[in-house]
Amino acid sequence: MSKLVELRLDGDLKIKGFRATLAIRDEAACIAWEEITESLPANPNLAALVEKHWRQEYRSLAIPSRHKQEIVFPSLHSFLQSGTEKPATFSDFAWRVKLVKTDIRSSVKKCQESAEQVTLAMNAWLKSPEFREIDTRLRERLNVDEDIRVLIRTEDWHLQALPWQLWDLFKSFPQAEPSLSQFNFTRPEFLPKPARKRQVKILAILGDSHGINVAEDRKVLDNLSSTAEVTFLVEPQRQEITDELWEKSWDIIFFAGHGETEGDTGKFISIPMTV
Repeated sequence: MSKLVELRLDGDLKIKGFRATLAIRDEAACIAWEEITESLPANPNLAALVEKHWRQEYRSLAIPSRHKQEIVFPSLHSFLQSGTEKPATFSDFAWRVKLVKTDIRSSVKKCQESAEQVTLAMNAWLKSPEFREIDTRLRERLNVDEDIRVLIRTEDWHLQALPWQLWDLFKSFPQAEPSLSQFNFTRPEFLPKPARKRQVKILAILGDSHGINVAEDRKVLDNLSSTAEVTFLVEPQRQEITDELWEKSWDIIFFAGHGETEGDTGKFISIPMTV
């Protein structure tokens, strides 16, 4: 029988830390048969790593190669040595703009290194003495060969941005799979079973691929032809995407190409400049 593990983390990562409540029950049961409450300490260093990774290193991948502007001008000391006696003004400096090209390979490497730092810091944090009893209870009560759904409930966005699938605990339980939820979640009383379809319909949008290889993505999707109906849009115009979304129904929308985030929520995909 499959298990449902609910881990409720109430607090914040930067300052207060978390009140950690663990509940374990059989998937079909309504009441947990085991529940304990411990804690996790605040970890401002981990919070800083998460912010740096997603807001800086990950976003740097949005554009494969770009030019960074640097303003270059002579120093005030050099101006005074020129022999003039009048006060220096803004216009006295020889301003010029220097363009420095950045390489996507360097950005990818930095992003990968940043992701590794976040993973290491997360696992070290989850080994905190305050959390040890929950970790031990999970390892004692769960079985390696059973399906396990781990529901992590939190309102803290830093925790929502962590790579929970890389938690060391899951190395011992290959059938376990993490998912995220906020506190205010209501499980519906009845979920209608969807009618079985002959094939899954996938809309695959292959956008701006400058500097990256989307051929492997297309190859994988082509191999699904026996079980899925895949429609490809290659560097489409905006109207083409709109028409496909409005006129047809899709089970899965797949995108490969460049994209960018705005703030912590909005996401954009890169399509040709002519649209």
